Amino acid sequence: MKNQKTKTCDKTLVIVTKTNAKNHHLFDKKILGLTSVEWITLRVGTLFKKVVCQQEWGNDENCVYIEWDNVLVDRHTLFCDGGTRLCNTTFAHIQATLQSFVLDCLVANGVVLHSRQGLHIDYTANIQSGTEIFAPNVVCGGTVIKSGTVIYPYCFLHDCSVGKNVSVGPFATIRPGSIIGDGCRIGNFVEVKNSVIKQNTKIAHLAYVGDAQVGCGVNVGCGVVFANFDGKTKHKTVVGDNCFLGCNSNLVAPLCIGDGCFVAAGTTVTKDVGADSFVIGRTRQSVKDL
Repeated sequence: MKNQKTKTCDKTLVIVTKTNAKNHHLFDKKILGLTSVEWITLRVGTLFKKVVCQQEWGNDENCVYIEWDNVLVDRHTLFCDGGTRLCNTTFAHIQATLQSFVLDCLVANGVVLHSRQGLHIDYTANIQSGTEIFAPNVVCGGTVIKSGTVIYPYCFLHDCSVGKNVSVGPFATIRPGSIIGDGCRIGNFVEVKNSVIKQNTKIAHLAYVGDAQVGCGVNVGCGVVFANFDGKTKHKTVVGDNCFLGCNSNLVAPLCIGDGCFVAAGTTVTKDVGADSFVIGRTRQSVKDL
């Protein structure tokens, strides 16, 4: 995942000033040595082949057109800090239009968007047809989402890969370097960081998986924590296929758990475990009168 190439756009971003032609000269104004178009290129145009300004609307399919309309010009100051930089409202107008363009492209390619409000998806994201995305959500960087996946509300996916028929969220965080295999379930309040989760594994809720490799068909219980940091160094945990990790268990890396292991709820695992083992690390329950 770390070596994945970022998706780029071969289109030209065209800023149209036809509604107020007298403002066209503002794009030639120098601000700290750069024209307005150069400033816009630095802020929002890095994914485009180039950024240009013109006074006429066009229909070139190789261009994305953004209108510099009268509402923006009349109600907001274009420049601030004594004319040394463009206002944030200038960039907000451009970014909102670009986001609308991205969402239109996704819908045209067969992605189902249940709502657009509160939804941010980078153009660099690669989302296949048949994906369902609720809002609010953020999908950014070079994230890849394959068909049949459902992204529920309040999720953050950044530079990760999500397989086919995966369910993510609500309230999930998939951080950079993560690969989620086909048929997985990443539930509410689950965070996955720099980890490989193989096919048909279920991490239903309230768990942290960091710097790990988790096998196929694993059940990760509520409250499971992969303790990957010893205060100085990050370490890796490997969990084999068809394991069961009970609620509130802690896996202290570096650690290897073999195939078919059962870790009882409330257990802290600090040493490697062979295949088909039962691991329990808690005292017996005792009941005393008050």
